[in-house]
Amino acid sequence: MSDRFLIPENLYGRETEVQTLLQAFDRVAEGTSELMLVGGFSGIGKTAVVNEVHKPIVRQRGYFIKGKFDQFNRSIPLSAFVQALRDLMGQLLSESDTHIDRWRTKVLAAVGEHGQVLTEVIPELEQIIGKQTLAPELSGNAAQNRFNRLFQQFIQVFTTVEHPLVLFLDDLQWADLASLQLLKLLMENGGHLLVIGAYRDNEVSSTHPFIATVEELKKDKKTIHTITLKPLSFDDTNALIADTLHCPFDLAEPLTQLVNRKTQGNPFFTTQFLKSLHEDGQIHFDQSRRYWICDMAQVDALTLTDDVVEFMADQLQKLPPETQSVLKLAACVGNQFDLATLAIVSEQEPQQVAIALWESLQEGLVIPTSRMYQFFQSNQAEHLHKEQDVNLTYCFLHDRVQQAAYSLIPNDQKQATHLKIGRLLLRSASQVEQEERIFDIVNHLNAGIEFITSLEERHQFAELNLLAGQKARSSTAYAAAAQYFRTGISLLTIESWKNHYSLTLSLYESAVEAEYLDINFTEAQTLANVVLQHTTTLLDRVKIYELQIQMYMAQAEMPKALEAGILALDLLGIDLDQAPSLLEIKLPTMAEMECLPMMTDPNQLAIQRILMALFPSAYTTQPALLPCIVTKMIALSLEHGQASATASGYIYYGLLLCGLEEHLDTGYYSGLLALKTVERFSAKELECRVNNLFNSFIKPWKQPIRDTVDPLARASQIGFETGDIEYASYAAAHGCTHYFLAGEPLKQVQDKQFIALDILLQTKQDHAIYNAKVWQQLVSNLLGEALDPMQLSGRYFDELKLLPTFCSGNDRTLPFAAYVAKCILNYLFEEYAGAAYYASQATNYLDAVPGFITVSTHNFYYSLALLTQHHNLPRTESSPEKASQQEISNVLQQVNVNQTHMKLWMSNAPANFEHKYNLVEAEKARLLQDWLLAVDLYDRAIAGASANGYIQEEALANELAAKFYLEWGKSRIAQDYIADFTKMWYE
Repeated sequence: MSDRFLIPENLYGRETEVQTLLQAFDRVAEGTSELMLVGGFSGIGKTAVVNEVHKPIVRQRGYFIKGKFDQFNRSIPLSAFVQALRDLMGQLLSESDTHIDRWRTKVLAAVGEHGQVLTEVIPELEQIIGKQTLAPELSGNAAQNRFNRLFQQFIQVFTTVEHPLVLFLDDLQWADLASLQLLKLLMENGGHLLVIGAYRDNEVSSTHPFIATVEELKKDKKTIHTITLKPLSFDDTNALIADTLHCPFDLAEPLTQLVNRKTQGNPFFTTQFLKSLHEDGQIHFDQSRRYWICDMAQVDALTLTDDVVEFMADQLQKLPPETQSVLKLAACVGNQFDLATLAIVSEQEPQQVAIALWESLQEGLVIPTSRMYQFFQSNQAEHLHKEQDVNLTYCFLHDRVQQAAYSLIPNDQKQATHLKIGRLLLRSASQVEQEERIFDIVNHLNAGIEFITSLEERHQFAELNLLAGQKARSSTAYAAAAQYFRTGISLLTIESWKNHYSLTLSLYESAVEAEYLDINFTEAQTLANVVLQHTTTLLDRVKIYELQIQMYMAQAEMPKALEAGILALDLLGIDLDQAPSLLEIKLPTMAEMECLPMMTDPNQLAIQRILMALFPSAYTTQPALLPCIVTKMIALSLEHGQASATASGYIYYGLLLCGLEEHLDTGYYSGLLALKTVERFSAKELECRVNNLFNSFIKPWKQPIRDTVDPLARASQIGFETGDIEYASYAAAHGCTHYFLAGEPLKQVQDKQFIALDILLQTKQDHAIYNAKVWQQLVSNLLGEALDPMQLSGRYFDELKLLPTFCSGNDRTLPFAAYVAKCILNYLFEEYAGAAYYASQATNYLDAVPGFITVSTHNFYYSLALLTQHHNLPRTESSPEKASQQEISNVLQQVNVNQTHMKLWMSNAPANFEHKYNLVEAEKARLLQDWLLAVDLYDRAIAGASANGYIQEEALANELAAKFYLEWGKSRIAQDYIADFTKMWYE
């Protein structure tokens, strides 16, 4: 029998849970994504169970990475994710150069020119993809949207059928809010991803942020499984003790009863209790008898605490004083710590620290993560110089050990200890190291903030909090950022506005932005009011108004956003009532624009930003202000020089002119100037917006609609890459409309719409989603998938539920789209009275859709519905001829008005509108029984639609021509048109 007291590492009673995890990995290897939660008390064995699946997963070519949230460092944003991804980078860097090159190519393809956003969070990534150029600075939600998109794309590089990814996040009950948001984002992954999350289920309530996150994921139909670990059964504990003592099960039972009573089946407590009994001599090996002996009466008489932290603290106090001292500091640093940091905070040489740690390593209370620790055994410190460039890392055996070590610090000394650690880390760090370790440094300093009395040091630490907040904000950890900014502000005095104005202003401005991004609008407004009371320069006040505009828009309070913008413009001396009229603007030629200087005056640049920011709120609140805003932007640019924001002025100017129709040429040219300005300034942040507006509202009036489809898809992609989710969604939704209007085969249209809608549903942008659903449901009806082909209800849209909501809301573009779709369906399924009715309903919303290409679609079907409906109008018995002539007159009057517009559009873009104009004219001739003119016009309409690829409208022209020939009595000719119509429609 062995005389070595070794507690076996077998997972007693946990085999089923391990198998469940391996089965989940098998499923994700096939292409799914899952979240597997492992719950249970502290010490119950959650981490041990998950670690057991590490080797099998690696053997199946999967990547296994892990990160742990720290109980004493919860304010560090994304800490566990950063640990895990650093782990992944380490694994990649250990591969061959060929593999690393392959990963570099894949990552760069995924993140494009925005890699620096990720290397800010994961510095080790730079070793793989190289130093990255500075990513464009974005404001508001755009930064968060960009980060989320990049993170998703980055993770997808490593979640493949060749290499599924397993991400283990330990102690989720301590996760920060940014990490929980990232967890939700990860579950949108396309597949081959298993996220395992361990948490203490007894430390979270139904209102805990982690539980709330899980509930949200369940509502979104994400795949979530939960394993709850229970305490060891008596038999499992007995098996553990019997294996430890190498004795039969029945002989172990008396000791098991004692241990179980003390530890309640907690595996960690059980093993530590057994170890303490052995170390205290209560369990010893009798060499003469060759078996283990335990004095049961003596053990039973022990007055040991049943609190595991208190128990572990007692064990730690048996260690040498120098070991305890180092462990207390290590507990402050975190569950994981390194030798270099411990040397700094203990003010000792690394050799001394390593020697002090050795006792805790021998006791198994601290675990080295590298075998290099062997160089630092008690009597071998002289070998340290051989490996002095190696920074050894360690971790505590368990959270309870760290907690116990931390408890050894008297409560009245904890704050001072953290402050001292923070000061030592700050003093020893270079500028680069300060930036890399800013969270560690600042968290320690903030823990001892009450002891900071020096004004100079308070301002220094306030500046460090500003840097920490800015770094947290860059990783979209807005709650953490706001806390750092608030702490920085608390370190200031009222005199700081005078003596440290720049620092004070930066902290307050940053706090306003962080609070509103974290949806704390009341606090953001309070802080903004403080700044407005203390600012000393005009531009500083204007900056706050800019933030208020963003804040109000985030709350959909458009009138308040407009009011804030008008106040800022007034401060800057801008009166919109003095803006030029739309037709007073003289646009520069392309050559002249190239020669215009860059705008450098800070006041003028601020004016441009505010005018650009006001457009959305003015559009929904006071549309009459739009021309004033746009012309002012352009006029000031022509006077003071061009800025990137000038692109918005040009594109909106073009949009408004195209809505006026008679100025389509100038509107189109203004759109070209906008594109050129974006290119000149490399204004990536505006590229999606400008390209979306140009291809949705300007280009279709001058060029074939089909030429807008690919640019809209590209604009959407750029928007998602740069974080402009709003306009990226608009571009995707407009693409759904243009796919149909361009005349592509309906099945192809549906396939493209399905892809676009799948992307849109993830954005939560309701306007874009509903707009896309209207046109997708229209196509679905035309493909025969709806129960009632004339009712816009089915898989994608329900008119009975949504149309009344649209009509009662503020967004007037959605009811216009729905009524146009209803008109098309009724017309194509020969309910002409219904088509005319819905077209007239859509007319009530024309003022909300200037420049929309669907205005021409409405015009076209409205005219056709009125003309075709007349053939079925009942004659009155009293005066049939007179009534008929009056009806004809009314119909022709409206159709002629419509055709006036169509003729103007036709002269600018014949490919889009000439066949439509001719088909309506043919139907007019048919109504007036001008047979020969009708023959010519039908043929011209058919030929024009065919030449420009409008398949459905070519089919419609053939159908109407066939009906015309039947009415004229030419049934043989009609059959030819019917055959063409049938072939084209069903193809």
